[in-house]
Amino acid sequence: MTYDNSKEVTIRLSKRELGLLNHITSGLYRRIDSDVTEWGSSCTGHDVIEHDNFGKDAILGLYKEAKNAVDSFYTDENELQLPKDSRGNRNPNWY
Repeated sequence: MTYDNSKEVTIRLSKRELGLLNHITSGLYRRIDSDVTEWGSSCTGHDVIEHDNFGKDAILGLYKEAKNAVDSFYTDENELQLPKDSRGNRNPNWY
């Protein structure tokens, strides 16, 4: 499968959706070299599908864009999560 990296796509996300994207991409970024051993050879590692199908450059680019959006618009990553109810629990049915 070949991807055209010259085209950009603009998407609209809610704060919760941006928070989820930021959370997922930060995990992918932290494990970006999980398929490389300490001595430099390759292994199965984590996120094999993401590494093989999309490439590490796509993971890095998406992580940077999501992180930049969060840093530009929000002072606290907790703002991107679900609001808490009166008991301090996050309400998954909140819209």
